Amino acid sequence: MLVGVFGTGRNGSTLITRLLDGLEGTYVHPVEERFLTSFDDLARRGRISRLVQQNCVSRPLRALDVSLDRDRLTPAFEGSLDEFFTQCEAVAGRDDAVERVGLSGLLSTGSYRPEAFVRAYLESLARIARPDLRFDHYLFKSIETPYIADYEARFPDMRFVHIVRHPVAVCSSQKMTLFERKGLPASYMGYDWLACMLNKRWLPHARFIAEHRNDPRHVVVRYEDLVKDPNGEIERVAGFLGLAPPLHPDRVTLFGGRTREDWGANPSKKGVSMPATVVPDLQSRAGYGEILTRREIDVIAVKTRSLLGVLGYECPSDVGRLRAAVQYLPIDRWEWANCRSQGYVMRGLFGMFYRRGALL
Repeated sequence: MLVGVFGTGRNGSTLITRLLDGLEGTYVHPVEERFLTSFDDLARRGRISRLVQQNCVSRPLRALDVSLDRDRLTPAFEGSLDEFFTQCEAVAGRDDAVERVGLSGLLSTGSYRPEAFVRAYLESLARIARPDLRFDHYLFKSIETPYIADYEARFPDMRFVHIVRHPVAVCSSQKMTLFERKGLPASYMGYDWLACMLNKRWLPHARFIAEHRNDPRHVVVRYEDLVKDPNGEIERVAGFLGLAPPLHPDRVTLFGGRTREDWGANPSKKGVSMPATVVPDLQSRAGYGEILTRREIDVIAVKTRSLLGVLGYECPSDVGRLRAAVQYLPIDRWEWANCRSQGYVMRGLFGMFYRRGALL
């Protein structure tokens, strides 16, 4: 069985994947992958575009019915393989050294359609990560929320786990990561970070969930419920998959129950380490403040209002579209923050116009 965990980014996909590690007979791949968008870009362009790299696309994928050879696929997965081997080397309790290899060391020669490539890729990495175990099922996580229907069509036996979070919390975390942690400008993600998070990620995901609420191939987990009751939510997902849950559903692990001495830094806030167990109030403990402006919260409310109730969320504002639009007449300080190069300045100029059209 193939299992996909889908989320928008900054909404708990890493957490739920690490909590699901240890599922009965399941290799849980720890790296976020872009299988279909990367395959389509390579088939059409011969390279991975910036927008695909930044998960800021929602156009139809029209080049998935071709085969690509191993060498053409290599550029798309070099970063993923590097992260995979870094994770292998970081886990505790591993006595044998891990030899780093590229796609040429993982896959046989020949060409691959997306369906064959995904399975061969995951099966090969599972053997490297845990040569002592036999896996019958393979789980990966992806940020390709506009393309879940494409995954359904190409993997008819696949099961889908959706992790969702209130859009204000998602966007707040993303803005903090972008501006404060990484020092990047508003136009870095696509041409505007908020338009990317809403139009290319959260909204396509929420619409798909709303349309497939009664589909037995899909299960939805809210981040807020996951951190409140990790044991109950992980056991619910395991029951949906028909598999025994991990031994400790509230603990994060890798590669079938292995741990790390250090789980790394929080991606949103400097100086905060990721815990080894679920912390329900991590944001308040770490002293998170609200970084979103009033107009950003209002435009989030306007664009997501019709879908919030479906997911059990409250709308953060009752402002109408006209009022939200009026607030975007002036330029605020965030639009030029971190524009330290000529390229960022030029993209920022375009972003001012793109932002208002895309958001409003």
